[in-house]
Amino acid sequence: MRDLEAGHLVEPSKMSVADFLIAWLNEVVDPSGRKPKTKAFYRFNVERYLVPTIGNVRLDRLSRRDVQLLIAGLGQRGKGPRTIQAVHSTLRAALCEAVKRRLLADNPAQDVEVPRPTRDPAVVHAVGREACEVLLRAAPGERLGEMFVLMLMLGLRKGEVLALRWSRIDFEQRTLVVDSTAQRHPGVGMVIQTSTKTGRVVVHALAPSCIEALRVRRARQAEERLRAGAAWNDLDLVFSTLFGAVLDEKVPNVLMNRVLAEAGLPSERVHNLRHTSGTAAGQVAGGDLHVVKNHLGHASITTTVDMYQHVLPESRRRLADALDEHFNGGLRERA
Repeated sequence: MRDLEAGHLVEPSKMSVADFLIAWLNEVVDPSGRKPKTKAFYRFNVERYLVPTIGNVRLDRLSRRDVQLLIAGLGQRGKGPRTIQAVHSTLRAALCEAVKRRLLADNPAQDVEVPRPTRDPAVVHAVGREACEVLLRAAPGERLGEMFVLMLMLGLRKGEVLALRWSRIDFEQRTLVVDSTAQRHPGVGMVIQTSTKTGRVVVHALAPSCIEALRVRRARQAEERLRAGAAWNDLDLVFSTLFGAVLDEKVPNVLMNRVLAEAGLPSERVHNLRHTSGTAAGQVAGGDLHVVKNHLGHASITTTVDMYQHVLPESRRRLADALDEHFNGGLRERA
């Protein structure tokens, strides 16, 4: 009676969780303006994890205990915190729609305990100085080596590098505008999207080394365009295939690790160049995180603090030497 008076009463339904989730994917997610990767992300979690585990439960009888058991079961099956968090966020988003449609009085995926993913320093870290110098020295001799210069100097994401266009570069004003990204669309291939990961447009100032790298890239591409002739795809891309098409997303990683392997250095994730740029920017900017935030194009400074402020071994050693001098310098002089 209280629910009825408060307007929260939901009529009983025999719809199962599986029925609702499939309807949600087909009627809400697919027609929406969400990115293809997001749609594929939701569908994968629904079909792989949610339908097989809680699909038979009646939607109106789904409880927080059911959701908590789902989360615990995923952990027992050896699924990591990131997978569990992804499954939970998918379920929570779907059940928000169920509440809007008045199929549920509230969202049972809210206020449940979900393990938080931790950053593995072996995977996510700033690249050391030696590896950076190897990449920068190798850049002039590699067909696409200029991307190393831009990723280190500007902190660009891999997709942003692959989507860079000549029309967004002003050599006289020394600026480069990042307003798009390249992503792999299921069943289609690499596609240029006219928005960045965060939806922000970032204007970068170009250092002399970036200007030089871009001039070299433009000269090389002009030769490639002549050789390709009528087969050239005029997409205005800075980095492209030999026929002007969008590069595969694996190319930067493959190229970088080949260069590092030839120098006898361990492999790296190409995205760690962005972490390196953010960390270095914080050091040269005197720790001003707002400068680093704008440099990396983050929507929130929290991301800048939590994810991109790594301490390099060189910095730790300099700090140790400085503290040693601060505390022990006077003692040595008097000794």
